[in-house]
Amino acid sequence: MKRQQWLTAVLLAVLLILAVAVYLVEFRGEEEEPSLPRLLEVPASRIQWLLVRSGEGTFRFERDETNTWWMTEPYAGPVEQRLVENAARYLAGLESFRHFAPEEVDLEAFGLLTPTAVIEIGTMAGERHTLEVGRASPRQRTGYVRLDGEAYLVSWDLVSEILRITTMPPLPEGVTPPGRGKRPALALLTWHQAYRIPSTG
Repeated sequence: MKRQQWLTAVLLAVLLILAVAVYLVEFRGEEEEPSLPRLLEVPASRIQWLLVRSGEGTFRFERDETNTWWMTEPYAGPVEQRLVENAARYLAGLESFRHFAPEEVDLEAFGLLTPTAVIEIGTMAGERHTLEVGRASPRQRTGYVRLDGEAYLVSWDLVSEILRITTMPPLPEGVTPPGRGKRPALALLTWHQAYRIPSTG
């Protein structure tokens, strides 16, 4: 009888240990997992306008009072909402894998001496931020950017997605600008001239 009681006690102890281990791994582990800091403390819904300068040209997008995005440069007209909204969402969600101290920054090595793109971000609160895009790191999955003068290592995939609004201009579905085969900025200007969309200045 005593042997059976001893075995029961051992089994109960083992089950208790397993239950505690599962709790620590499944629940406490998730709670304590540190999150990466975000570069911008602004939700995507609070971004009012974006101005992107790159080798493809200059593109400006503005959100109106109905929460609809419009392009105002290089022409004034409608845009594919999903693509611009995604760019705003990716900008708001951009996380820092590393923040470089001033003495660690090598502008030439980071590709920030002559940025490949500069993105200006305006918020509904009137704030303005400037994101300079450098080059991919040796691992290719991350890259260097500088936000308001501070250098960071971020996801290069997200940066590439953000810049799609310049390499794949977000025209509305079904609208194809004349001049296919030209650089995107030139094709957009041709489309602007063909449809004579008035500029907002």
